[in-house]
Amino acid sequence: MNVLLTLQGWAAIGLLALAAGCVSPLPPADAVSAWRVGPLLEGARTGAGDRLLAVRPLFSREETGDGFRGVTDILWPVGTFHHRGDRRSWRLIPAYGMGDDAPAADGAHRFRLLPIFFEGRTRAGEDYWGLFPLYGEIRDFLGMGDVQFRLFPLYATAQDRGTLTRTVLWPFYLNREGERIDQFRLWPFYGRRTVTGRQANTRSFILWPIWSQVRLENDAVRGEGFVLFPLYGQSRFERRKRGVETGWTVLPPFISSVKGDDGYRSLRAPWPFIRQLDDADRHERHWWPLYGTTRRGDRRDWYAVWPIIAGSAASRDQQLVRQFQVAPFYFQETRATQAASNGVPPRVTARFRRLWPLYSWQRNEQGARLRVPELSLFRMSEPIERNWAPLWSWFVRRERADGARITDLFWGLAAWGRDAEARRFAQLLWVFHFKASRPAADAGEDAP
Repeated sequence: MNVLLTLQGWAAIGLLALAAGCVSPLPPADAVSAWRVGPLLEGARTGAGDRLLAVRPLFSREETGDGFRGVTDILWPVGTFHHRGDRRSWRLIPAYGMGDDAPAADGAHRFRLLPIFFEGRTRAGEDYWGLFPLYGEIRDFLGMGDVQFRLFPLYATAQDRGTLTRTVLWPFYLNREGERIDQFRLWPFYGRRTVTGRQANTRSFILWPIWSQVRLENDAVRGEGFVLFPLYGQSRFERRKRGVETGWTVLPPFISSVKGDDGYRSLRAPWPFIRQLDDADRHERHWWPLYGTTRRGDRRDWYAVWPIIAGSAASRDQQLVRQFQVAPFYFQETRATQAASNGVPPRVTARFRRLWPLYSWQRNEQGARLRVPELSLFRMSEPIERNWAPLWSWFVRRERADGARITDLFWGLAAWGRDAEARRFAQLLWVFHFKASRPAADAGEDAP
């Protein structure tokens, strides 16, 4: 009997869940169809053919109507698959890969099973593979070009744009030869690197890090400097269009000063606690971790009691963007138009507030949304919104730009609001759906 009652209870829960799979009370304005089953299942299709299907948190898929772009997540962030035109990329931790299906790419692809196995094909049709650290070849690896290794770190080579690098018992022995570079290193005893051309310079060390020096001889800057670690260092450079720049350091890197003929000033006394910088378009003052500020062009950043309190103001895309946070609990952002030359005052176009983990609220030209609770520390992360956010969205209040709005409690257990034609509706226990016969009166702006 107890088993039968248990089965009946689960059946009732299942029926309620199925009943929840009704039309979504407030789908996107351009949606042709939308449905959901609680927070677990959701589907939608727009007039342009864009589609969404989610089985949270196991699976979700979103694709444009023309099939040009799409993304599939599997227990995100463990797995995700993207395609954009002929290009595709994927990640299934600890492996990832990418490929190009265009005819001219000749099946080019890349597969990585970090940090053990590497395999792929170049656009020229050349295959490669590597079983790290035993033997193999890796093309276009971490900016080092084509890398070959044998029992790494015993022996490895790298070929990049005509420059050949050989290492034996890395990082102790290195030899690099190219059209504009010549480098030798027997670490930590001695090392020297000479670069010619537009970036001509020579750098060397003896008994690293005790002695190191640099000499620059190119069109942009000329001069030299040295450091006798950990005691003292000195430099003098002549920069084109900026004049002479001299500097010194005591107990590097803690105390240093640099001054230039053009007004450039840099002071660390001691780093990282007291830092000052004055340049043409950049000014910094830091009394870390108590307070610091940075100005660069149209952007200003500041912090207090780092890393807890911080803020910024920046001009971006004809907008003024202001941010303030008390990490990790509170964050807010305001976007407004720039003040016009004819005296038209700025107009706020978007607001966002988050009091973690209690709620988040946002309003922009597309509408508004209040969500309780809010467990994400990322603002509008598309993967989180597709796969996880609906699971903790116990209370949601949304409003579209066309005036439609809904208040949703526990994924449809109770929901009420009005549609774009100002007709009221209500939904109880996922099953009953009522709609008023007369339009509702206009309401004011909602805020948390």
